[in-house]
Amino acid sequence: MVVGENDPATNADAMNQTWMRHYPNGQLAVVGNAGHHQMVETPIALATLVEEFLGD
Repeated sequence: MVVGENDPATNADAMNQTWMRHYPNGQLAVVGNAGHHQMVETPIALATLVEEFLGD
């Protein structure tokens, strides 16, 4: 799961209290300096996270 650091609704706290409880082996990544639309706001940071995840 990927969330933006500045997203007021789906931030890390919200994800840890909801979705991450259902996926105990899941990974939560927080994109710094991004809100809800990381693909528009910080595309390189998001692409790097995806590449790192797929490379594992």
